[in-house]
Amino acid sequence: MKSFKYSFNICKNPVDSSVAYPYEDKELTVKPVMRNDYAKTPHLYFRVTIPAHVYRIILNSDVEYFKNRISDEGTFNESKVKFRNYIESERLSGVVSQMETLCADALMEDRLQKSDSKKVIFVKFSKSVSKVRGSYNHAPMGKRIKSSFQFFTGFAFEVDYFGRKKTVYETFTKPVKESLMSSDKKPRFRYFDNDIENKFDIIEWTQERENFLISVEESMEKLSSKMEDFFGNMTPKKLDNLVVNYNKQKLLT
Repeated sequence: MKSFKYSFNICKNPVDSSVAYPYEDKELTVKPVMRNDYAKTPHLYFRVTIPAHVYRIILNSDVEYFKNRISDEGTFNESKVKFRNYIESERLSGVVSQMETLCADALMEDRLQKSDSKKVIFVKFSKSVSKVRGSYNHAPMGKRIKSSFQFFTGFAFEVDYFGRKKTVYETFTKPVKESLMSSDKKPRFRYFDNDIENKFDIIEWTQERENFLISVEESMEKLSSKMEDFFGNMTPKKLDNLVVNYNKQKLLT
């Protein structure tokens, strides 16, 4: 089977995460190759060379992309692993998916290097009380009471969106404990969807604010566990004991 051209959606050269649309369609050469898998069975793979401007960035980044960290012997021996300058898969769609991941990683690394982001806190508390009815004949089944708390930190930065400034929000995953490529422990950025401003209250970060919300989160988690212990697997005896404790003002304190 001969090599052929295929159109990939890759990040532009040079990689620039600050523009509104940092991708372009470009034809790359796909080379079919035969090689043995781990079971020593011959398989056809589609191989594509990673564009040089993408490869230069991801080469020194902490990318969790283990398929490209295979040694020549096909093992994951850390001392022998090197980052290849090509990607391959048994399916053409697999190569396309891997290229998308690599380009996203390159853009994230570019964002990290150029970071002028402002750290922010995303926080949301909600409660709801609703009457519940049976599905058969709508017999009343009391009330369902829910409460929800969520918070996390991220970053806000501005991009040039077709001639106007637009605020974009992102966060990062925790660094990998051990990198197969280096000992660096860099965070990896992930972008949020466009309507995150409608889902959360976004507040400028301070360590004191984050510490307070961490304590709230821990308290609510403990409270939820306590509620489950109290009210889960209810029996007449258990309920009577709860009534006694409630009267003694010990319940949920």
